[in-house]
Amino acid sequence: GGVPASFLARWNGASWTPLGDGTNAIVRTLTVFGGELVAGGEFTRSGQVAASRVARWNGSHWSGPSAGIDRGISSVVVHNGELVVGGSLIAAGGQVSFFIARWNGTGWSPLGSGMNGTVFALAIYNGDLVAGGNFTQAGGVAANYIARWNGSSWAPLGSGLTASVGALANYNGELVAAGGFSSVNGSPFNRIARWNGIQWSALGTGVDGDIRGMAVFQGELVVGGLFQSAGGQSAVNIARWNGAIWAELGSGTDDWVQTLAVFNNELIAGGNFANAGGIAAAHIARWNGSDWSAVGSGVDFNVFGLKEYNGALVAGGASPVPVVARVASWDGNSWTSLGMPFSSINVSSFENYNGDLIAVGAFSVAGGIASPNIAAHGPTHSTQSTVVGTLPAPSVTGESVQISVEVSADVAPTEGHVTVNGSPGGSCTDLTLSPINATTSLAQCSIQWNTACARELVATYVGGTDGVVTWQPSTSPTTVHAVSGAVSCVQLPLFQDGFEG
Repeated sequence: GGVPASFLARWNGASWTPLGDGTNAIVRTLTVFGGELVAGGEFTRSGQVAASRVARWNGSHWSGPSAGIDRGISSVVVHNGELVVGGSLIAAGGQVSFFIARWNGTGWSPLGSGMNGTVFALAIYNGDLVAGGNFTQAGGVAANYIARWNGSSWAPLGSGLTASVGALANYNGELVAAGGFSSVNGSPFNRIARWNGIQWSALGTGVDGDIRGMAVFQGELVVGGLFQSAGGQSAVNIARWNGAIWAELGSGTDDWVQTLAVFNNELIAGGNFANAGGIAAAHIARWNGSDWSAVGSGVDFNVFGLKEYNGALVAGGASPVPVVARVASWDGNSWTSLGMPFSSINVSSFENYNGDLIAVGAFSVAGGIASPNIAAHGPTHSTQSTVVGTLPAPSVTGESVQISVEVSADVAPTEGHVTVNGSPGGSCTDLTLSPINATTSLAQCSIQWNTACARELVATYVGGTDGVVTWQPSTSPTTVHAVSGAVSCVQLPLFQDGFEG
């Protein structure tokens, strides 16, 4: 949309915006996990955060879960409340996890003994996690290019397929797999097949090239990739299946369709193309059921992942030369960048998790924070604070008195400072806040008064931010502290002709 956006962008229905400063390499997959957008790919940084191939976006900033992933991530999905990533990884969070791993919100763990080859696609079917890729074993069990995980063990889907699986989708109660295969059990299955829980069957005569993305739109299965026909009919790089026959979507695109999603009741296609349906559409276009149109002025990077997050469309990918991961967001009116740049190659996919947008791919830093291959982006919490002064017993003239102030918010403040002002006279400041529970922090400072009287005290908290949480400033109600002694600070009456004693 003419707006700088590093490998990720969001579309709100009318315009593009970035997601912070994005990533530093290709974004290949997007999903939503726990309310956050998750991106995966080949990046090593999201924004200014180190993010090893996976990153999460919570609406305002990027972060990376734990120690991250050692190699690129191709796909991410949520299964049984856990975030699952698949790719070329060997380790996750310091644990051996062959080609697939899961995140429970606090740490990484493997799924059995994993696979013996790369995982390219993940999906949920009949409650099971399904993985597709370039492997022949899953959990030590023979599983040709596709396998399912029931929460405790891996199992094959029939005899599997005959070549790698690059995309998975659910359609009409069946699991659809697309990849490099051309036959199953001797029957022709051109690049796409469906599993009904018992056996594999074809979708007509399939397509004549590669499929990279699939989505369901208006009751039809839409596939995108690099091909010229589907079901024997002309369909350039994108086609639709209604359960019985294949059909084209206008005149298609002039290059790869890498990913598909539905946003604002329109089909969104992302990829390497410059035109869709004969209309200029830089790397991203929308189909309303009958016609293609551009999404703003598009983006300047190849789009590999799309995901809806917080009412906006997020796009992730990589610029071709030089290869740099990019993330941007479309709010319906304009494109904006999503956070600070990612490092390295790409962002490949996203997921929502716990209020954050999770990005995965091949990167090491996201938003300026170390986050190898996975990072999260979410809202900066702006919490309204309250201040309450805790006063000691009446003090003695000339002696120092310690005044305690409690500052409370949704999250116990750890940044900012507290100042106490007395009237008449006296003040002190504490630059350190010490949490005493999950929502309250304590500040303490001392004042010495050399005259006796009742002092009106007001405590003021100046808010701060730790980069994740921002606390708003606040002021306490007036309290009174008595200072006793031989000398009084009571003011004498004032008359026009001077003081009278």
